[in-house]
This record gives sequence, structure tokens and C-alpha cells, in this order.
Amino acid sequence: MEDTRTLRPRKRPTQARALARVESILDATATLLERRGYDALTTNAIALEAHVNVASLYQYFPNKQAVMAALAARMAEAWLSVFNQFPVAFAEADDWRSCFHSHLDQLFAVDATLVGSGPMRHAMNSDPVLRAIDMQNDADVADIIAAGFATRGDLPLAKAHLMAGTITGSLRFLYDLAGPAISQENTLRVAELTKMHDLYLATYFDLRENSL
Repeated sequence: MEDTRTLRPRKRPTQARALARVESILDATATLLERRGYDALTTNAIALEAHVNVASLYQYFPNKQAVMAALAARMAEAWLSVFNQFPVAFAEADDWRSCFHSHLDQLFAVDATLVGSGPMRHAMNSDPVLRAIDMQNDADVADIIAAGFATRGDLPLAKAHLMAGTITGSLRFLYDLAGPAISQENTLRVAELTKMHDLYLATYFDLRENSL
């Protein structure tokens, strides 16, 4: 397996012009992923789409995997932003279902705006090095969800993490199977997954709250 150190940027931009150049490289990568897929992606194609010479790209990224890792990190920030306030919101919500549904709806909505998110997930599933990054992204989301579960349910953190991992695992399956909820078929899949989540979580939150 390739060393994950090969995914590290060669240098990090600090000036506005350099930051804009890196963002244009990531935007171009997302566009090409959507248009052609990961297998057809090359650093030359990225540079051409970003309107930079390939030498400028190599100043920041040693290979296309490194560009993908940076794009994945940018997408992960968008996904994580949905759950930043989840622990407090879930713990204090009058209706835990509405709170949970709202956050999932926001997640699907944000994902639908991310160009190349579907091909990105496919690439991360097929590439062992990128998959390790993807799994860490899932773990970060699960940590946040677990904090809300533990507080509301007065649960041991280990149990809350197991529950959160079950939720994120089912979401991963949905995305791997169908991608974002855009088509009618995918919307139906989301609805069925939501029912499954509700029944699962109710065994912890409804039973406990009804007994108080």
C-alpha cells in the first residue's frame, strides 16, 4: 500500500494569490471527476482545466492522489459543518426525531451541492490510501453524533460510539449504493433508511424517556 505521506501537499499556500490557485486546482479536480471519473483523471488534465501550468500544480501537490486528498478534506469540512452543533441540539431537542431528521436533510442537501462528491466516494472506495482518509472522515462524524447520543440518553460513551457507527455505516451504504438523494428512487431509499434509524434509536431514547 502506498504511504499516506505521499498525499501531503509539498507546500501550503499562504498568500491570497496562491490560495486562489490551489482552490482553482481543487475546483477543476471536482469538475473533472464529475465529467470523466477518477480513472481518467490526470495532473495534466487538472492543470489544463484549472488554467495553470502543470509545474504550478506540482509546486503544491506531488501527484493526483494528493490533489484528491485535499479535495476530500474540503468536502469533509462541508459534511462536518452540518453536525458541528449536533451534540447540544440533539441533547436539548424536545423531539429527537425532528432534530435528527433535520441534520440528515442538511447533510443530503450539502452533499448535493458538492461537485464530484459521488465520483469522489467511488474513488475513495477503490483506492486503499484514499479509503483510509474516507474512513477517518466517517469516524469524525461518528464522534460528533456519539456526543449527542451520550448526553441525551445518559449512555456510556462506548455505547454511544457503537450507535453512531451504526448510523454512519448505514449512511455509507446508502451513498455507495445510490449517491445523493436526487432521483425519486434515491429519495425513497432515504425515506426507508430514516424509518430504520427511527426504529433503532427509539429503543434507546423513547423507552428511556417514557420511563422517566
